[in-house]
Amino acid sequence: LRFNERILIAGQEINDDYLFLLLEECRLASEKADIQVSFFEGTTAAAFLAFSRHNADVLLLETGLGGRLDATNVINNPLISVITPISYDHQDLLGSELEQIAYEKACIIKPNRPCVVSMQPRLVYNVIKNYAQKQNSPLISYEYEFGISITKTEILEYKSDKRTIETPPPALHGYHQYINAATAIAAIDNCYSLPDEVFRTGITKAKWQGRLIKIKSGKLFNILPNNFELWVDTAHNEGGA
Repeated sequence: LRFNERILIAGQEINDDYLFLLLEECRLASEKADIQVSFFEGTTAAAFLAFSRHNADVLLLETGLGGRLDATNVINNPLISVITPISYDHQDLLGSELEQIAYEKACIIKPNRPCVVSMQPRLVYNVIKNYAQKQNSPLISYEYEFGISITKTEILEYKSDKRTIETPPPALHGYHQYINAATAIAAIDNCYSLPDEVFRTGITKAKWQGRLIKIKSGKLFNILPNNFELWVDTAHNEGGA
């Protein structure tokens, strides 16, 4: 809904005045160095600048394109990398075949650093696995090191070789969000030792603006025919939808 959502510091959106100062600093630096940067590269640099000036326990980075050519891929020694389900995406830059796209995405894996891999088509998983082996990077993979089951009451049961956690249904709609929740648990659980209640709280209170939101009021809602619903989703490819 707002650009400021892209840069959160201690859980709060960056404010306009501070964001302007950071963007100006990056713009002037790029002009001085005579570097042409894309929109995403420029805003990523501004985000890194903001993060570098605030002490934090954890920095969570979401890639843009994902992988080899991504502006976020300058981090050489991450705590852990996470690869969510891969489908056809940004084909003009990443390639037309799923294996090509998988390779580009796999390049987020860093040498000797672990990577959590969510549910993938077999072709995709094999590409990721081969790349990880070359990087000497341990994989924590869906259906291998962790998985889920869903009870009749829609309780999520996360199971790994380390522990079992039961949580209420995710706050985010859709079966795929059970898999996403399990992927998040696996990533955190391989970095920190946290009680089950922390995971339950996070999964049941998660919000994601613009993704599968039911519109319950406003001008568009008011013109709906009887017994119609209106949902908004910013997905831009088949996998996202």
